[in-house]
Amino acid sequence: MKSMTGHGRGEGSRQGLKVAVEVSSVNRKQTEIGVNLPRDLEVLEAQIREEINRRVSRGRVTVRVAVQSAPDAGEKIRIDTSLAKACARDLRRLGKELGLADDISLDMLARIPGVIQPAAVISEAEELWPATATALGSALDMMLQMRSREGAFLAKDLKGRITQMRRGVARIQRLVPKVTEHYRAQLLQRIRDAGIPAPGTHPAAKPLPAI
Repeated sequence: MKSMTGHGRGEGSRQGLKVAVEVSSVNRKQTEIGVNLPRDLEVLEAQIREEINRRVSRGRVTVRVAVQSAPDAGEKIRIDTSLAKACARDLRRLGKELGLADDISLDMLARIPGVIQPAAVISEAEELWPATATALGSALDMMLQMRSREGAFLAKDLKGRITQMRRGVARIQRLVPKVTEHYRAQLLQRIRDAGIPAPGTHPAAKPLPAI
């Protein structure tokens, strides 16, 4: 018996980048898969779904993939200056339209997705698939192990409850004859208290006179 609730995490590295994959699952009758990928890796979604479908038969599975520079990758980040300028220009225009103060800061721009990126550049997303597959495999292994452990716990709990139910049913079956006799005695006592002849004690009917 396996549970459908679990969580796992795995990592892989390639080209100075580290890929981290988190997988979680909850109860569903069929398999439902949600994949959250960085924009540059969206072409890997089909392969990720295929791998999950190969190993998971039921439950809603959510996958989150993140990419960052490996600790020993040398240069840590790359700043997209053009994107930062365009975002600042659009934010200032929006501020004027809404009558808001121009308080754009470097911290605000740095938080915009894509402005700060890993320094290593991947020419093709497919080149990062081996690292993604490694991280995904480790995450699925961990999640499935957790589902197996929880399933074993649930199976043990269910067996205990079934044993208790069977004991209860056996006890009820032993008490049924006594309960029936008890209610019969109560019913006869009520009849006697009401002054009604008990069943089987009615006087025999007198025969009709001959004509």
